[in-house]
Amino acid sequence: MPVDLPLIAVVVPVLVTVLTTLGASRVLRRLPMPAGHPGPEPPWAGLPRPRWLAGLAVSSLAVGLAGALLAPPATAALWWVWAGPVALLVAIDAATTWLPLSLTRVCALALLVAVVVALGWGLPPARLGVMALAAVAAFGLFRLLWQFSGGQLGYGDVRLAPMVAAIAAAVSLDTVLLGFIAGSLIGVALGLWARARGRPGGFAYGPALWVGPPVALVIQRLITG
Repeated sequence: MPVDLPLIAVVVPVLVTVLTTLGASRVLRRLPMPAGHPGPEPPWAGLPRPRWLAGLAVSSLAVGLAGALLAPPATAALWWVWAGPVALLVAIDAATTWLPLSLTRVCALALLVAVVVALGWGLPPARLGVMALAAVAAFGLFRLLWQFSGGQLGYGDVRLAPMVAAIAAAVSLDTVLLGFIAGSLIGVALGLWARARGRPGGFAYGPALWVGPPVALVIQRLITG
């Protein structure tokens, strides 16, 4: 049964942002030490800082509103997850270049639950096949990129890519293509900016991947009017 989300489209993203921001500290405290990290504390031990929390809140709300207002109403629950736990995941990546495996699994599970909700709200069942194929293709492509990147691409990004493809494919294949192009361009720009600032080590690619689908929605709306 299709669902109409006029007021909810605005209210729920705000609630998601508030809950995500307020719950960030508790989630961070419960994340286990990542395998291979050399320090005595996890890399996110210094979080959350006020500036980091502000960035999380702004990006969460912007992405949540973009998805709720520009994507098909039946996919709203997917975008709530994207603006909630997935936003927290990539915010950690932005600050530490780590995508915690345990939180990645939570995000994947939450998206699966959101898919079930979306089916109840009118997402065509045939769309599930498109989402699955896009996710598998994205995983395969990023797995190859990871293997031949010489350590420039983290395996956390390989795990994130299928989720990016799936949520974009819930809208259309054009959104998948445009989302990955937008995310890649944003990632290149961030990489050049980090290098220009003389930042040591690698840079976080996850946030660029994450923002690709909502940017694609905005571009598509601008094109189609």
